[in-house]
Amino acid sequence: MQRPTGEVFKQADQLVRRALEGAPGAHAGLRAKLSHQFSAEFALQRRARNLRIQAAAGCAVAAAVLLLVFLNLDWFRATVNEGSPPIVSANDNPAAPVAPRPGSLPQNTVKPDGAENTPAQNDQPGPAQPQQLVQEPKPAPEQKPPTPEPAKEPQPAPGPGVEQPKTPQEAAPTPPKGTESTPTPAKAVVARLDANAGKVRIRYGTDDWADLAANTDILAGANLSVSRGTAEVWLSGGSLLRFDGDIVLNTQDKHLLVQLESKSVYADNLGTSEALAFSVGELVAALPNGVAIARRDQAALELTCLLGDCTLGEEAVAPGFERRLTARGLGNAKKASPNRLTRDLPARVVYREDFDRTPPGGLYGDGEEMKDGLLSRTGAGNYAAFRYDPTVTVLAGMVLRFRARTRAITQLQLEVFLDKPNDQRCFSQRLKPAKEGEWQVFEIRLADFADKLNPALKMTPGQLLRNFKLHLEGTAAASVEIDWVEYVRIQED
Repeated sequence: MQRPTGEVFKQADQLVRRALEGAPGAHAGLRAKLSHQFSAEFALQRRARNLRIQAAAGCAVAAAVLLLVFLNLDWFRATVNEGSPPIVSANDNPAAPVAPRPGSLPQNTVKPDGAENTPAQNDQPGPAQPQQLVQEPKPAPEQKPPTPEPAKEPQPAPGPGVEQPKTPQEAAPTPPKGTESTPTPAKAVVARLDANAGKVRIRYGTDDWADLAANTDILAGANLSVSRGTAEVWLSGGSLLRFDGDIVLNTQDKHLLVQLESKSVYADNLGTSEALAFSVGELVAALPNGVAIARRDQAALELTCLLGDCTLGEEAVAPGFERRLTARGLGNAKKASPNRLTRDLPARVVYREDFDRTPPGGLYGDGEEMKDGLLSRTGAGNYAAFRYDPTVTVLAGMVLRFRARTRAITQLQLEVFLDKPNDQRCFSQRLKPAKEGEWQVFEIRLADFADKLNPALKMTPGQLLRNFKLHLEGTAAASVEIDWVEYVRIQED
């Protein structure tokens, strides 16, 4: 058979093109057949392309699964179920001991001397499981109580020095991962009950009332109550509260809020950095730095300002005056009247040095000695001195006290210096020991100190003091030992 030539192909091509273009005289049936044939070929091509896309997607998914398998083999490791024998690793190393599951007994329970060690009835012996395959214990499901063992004859109690057998304890169940609860932040310690306080009750929220022991930490949210007399608490910032009714202590913003449930509260935060506030319902008084008495009278809040900065509502209350605030507004100021809460108040320590170590400000280094918690110096004409760090602020009602023992001393001269640029005046006070060779406490009001060069000048509140300097007068054998030095504030009636 003769093969078609190029001319034949050209003529066939022209016929096909004329049929597809619908040229005049073109064969109509040929155009329909060609259209069906081309549509079938296009459908086959689309199907082949979709199959290739599906195959590629399947390969990608398989590759991702294989990658995850290799990255995290723990997904496909065998897990140990309760009651099933543990898995043994194929190595020569001895397996690490496995902690008992919750609710199960150890295989051998140690009995007192003379009793047999019997294996536990409910545990099946098996090889130890390697440590890396031990899972965290799960909470034990509720089970029926085990059949009690026959009672054993009582054994004699071990004598002195014999170690008592340890009772096996169940392991604490661990919650499943992802279900651990976030721990509640601990409440701040805001106060401590004075050691000499009367009977005080405490509760938090709706808890039952309980007696509060002295020197017990008091947390934010505490409700304190005293049914008879008064009680004192020391706040964490050094402030003093005395109350005769019910109060609630809470922290709010940057201050401590004292909610008055009944009666009154005395507060002294003079010279501290602990701002206080008092409230009766929506009525509020503020004590940023001072001494005041807040009182609840039904739905009203009364504030007596004794010293410093006091605010009731939006207005200041001057020292020595009192005002009353109600829902209708603020009353006029009137002169403060005496209050029993100020009687026989404990001294509030502002500064104290015990000489257990070198004072932060350092010694003068002129021959003073420190040993066994004492600062000592010998020889007439000498002195024992140290510097304060930080400086001490003079407050109204402040007293300087120190405990000392002297020998061969006729007189002591105590000097303190101001810490102020271009004004380092010295204030002094002469003291005469009452007992030779015995410990005694010296107490001097700062208001009694006089300027060494101008005795008419006295100390005033707000001045800063920087040192303690005690001069010795007597014989060559004169000596002094100082146990402690402190500044305290005492409220005057």
